[in-house]
Amino acid sequence: MVQIGKFHIRDAGTSPIDLDAIMGSLDASVKHLASNGNGEQWGPKLFSEKDGYREDVGEDLKNSENYRLTGQGQATRTFIAEIEDANVEDGLPRRVDKNGVSWLPVGNLEISENNLGDYFTDMVDLRPYLEEAKSIEGGFLCIVFVMSDVRAGERAKGSGAAQVEYAKQYARERGMKALYLDCWVGGTQGLVRIHTNWRLFFRAAKNKAHLLARPSVQDVAVSTGQDKVSQVPRVEAAVI
Repeated sequence: MVQIGKFHIRDAGTSPIDLDAIMGSLDASVKHLASNGNGEQWGPKLFSEKDGYREDVGEDLKNSENYRLTGQGQATRTFIAEIEDANVEDGLPRRVDKNGVSWLPVGNLEISENNLGDYFTDMVDLRPYLEEAKSIEGGFLCIVFVMSDVRAGERAKGSGAAQVEYAKQYARERGMKALYLDCWVGGTQGLVRIHTNWRLFFRAAKNKAHLLARPSVQDVAVSTGQDKVSQVPRVEAAVI
């Protein structure tokens, strides 16, 4: 378990509450996106209502633990961000450790080593980024998803940035030189603003359906060349 600020980042799949916590946060995010003008990102259907999705997430957790323990199989890991919180009145799942301390999951993170995902091969405009990634000496880390649980309200504030910081630490410890992620740039472009606040830099794919980030594992400084980040399809950055 690693502490970043007020958040503990731990391996997912090590507590029986983890699958429910992740599925609950996904469903809550669907509702939250619909309420703030970004419902197009994931659509109206709850993840818990999608055939086989819960089972797929469960398999992801098993694969994560298998890779952590054996170094074999798919090189992906899933983590839970949690805070100490015993207020059970909110009805959210909690983990109770061996000392009787209650921990509330407030976010989750999935990362993949040296793999950007199938759609980088399937989408012609993204293939150059795939080739670039493959050429990086020391390898790279891809953030498959990073999420804060909106059900936790203010208690989850900052958990996204903490999880990204943990991903950077994970990459550095393994000698990796770059961290990649992509995000949706439709709707209100809120994800662009959030990611820029995380001090990552972004370049939009030509089809503007995704935004690809390739920050150095070191910190970066962001410059957009325009007044509002939400108005630009491309963001430039310099490593500091």
